[in-house]
Amino acid sequence: MYDYKKGPKTLESMQQAWGKILQVSFIDPLLGYARKVDPKNDKLAGYEVIGAGNIKILILGGSTTSSYTPIHLDDNVDDFQESYSWPRYLADMFGQDNVTIYNGAVAGYFSSTELLKLIRDINFIKPDIVITLNGVNELENHHGVKGYQLLGKYEKKITEHAVDINDPGLMPNTVTLFRLKNNIRLVEGIDFGPKHNVINHDKWLNNIIMSNAVSDAFGAKYYIFLQPALGLVPENQQFYLDRSMKQNYIERISLFYSHAREHCKKLSYCTSLEQIIPDDDKYYIDPRHQTRAGTEIVAKNIYATISK
Repeated sequence: MYDYKKGPKTLESMQQAWGKILQVSFIDPLLGYARKVDPKNDKLAGYEVIGAGNIKILILGGSTTSSYTPIHLDDNVDDFQESYSWPRYLADMFGQDNVTIYNGAVAGYFSSTELLKLIRDINFIKPDIVITLNGVNELENHHGVKGYQLLGKYEKKITEHAVDINDPGLMPNTVTLFRLKNNIRLVEGIDFGPKHNVINHDKWLNNIIMSNAVSDAFGAKYYIFLQPALGLVPENQQFYLDRSMKQNYIERISLFYSHAREHCKKLSYCTSLEQIIPDDDKYYIDPRHQTRAGTEIVAKNIYATISK
């Protein structure tokens, strides 16, 4: 169990697990970075495939959805085959002979990254159902870049790093020296597209509307779930502060969810799960991730919605 003031009891095993997952990390020019879950499976890089049934379910999200994140490992376990995630529970609820789940969630992804991945991969996977669970990664400047609809901070960093080809280094060769003397640059700058004043909850709304449209265009039923998290019940503020949650974070997540839940109410394909799990250490490892018990509650609620 997580100690909010001291950190995880098995910090060493967590660090080893993060090291293991980082070894299968890849630069993705479209998404910033990706996980190659199965090194032997080049055709489905970035996806965990669960089950072997006829119904295809494509799942997108962040670390709360990915099976390949150390936060979902029990104490003293560092094998991701033994980790828990709600897509794995969902596959068991449907029966793994009935569904094939393609879990494309990656820690740090948010609605913009998920939309781009959906556009790129949906025609290849051809799912019957698309499911997204998100919310906490949508906070302003958390994973997205303020002022841009689809730009994530990791795509931005990688693109900015690309301009380093203008730097000749300490020992430039003749061609580089020629470029320097004549002020010739290979890259003049970076264009991330039009900048605007869209705020995070409206950016989220735009992304899920587009995700639904893309899914529908390719014959898939789309479901978006607003994920549960700590920090959303005003009466429990002291509970959050006692767990090292900063006041500014509580205010930011509350503000986003107050708008997102109103957007969600107006969309037939959107379901808010923000209040399905009590604010209790039994269900939360940290402010954004659930324990095995909390994760199972998430899976049961998603199953109840899509199996109707």
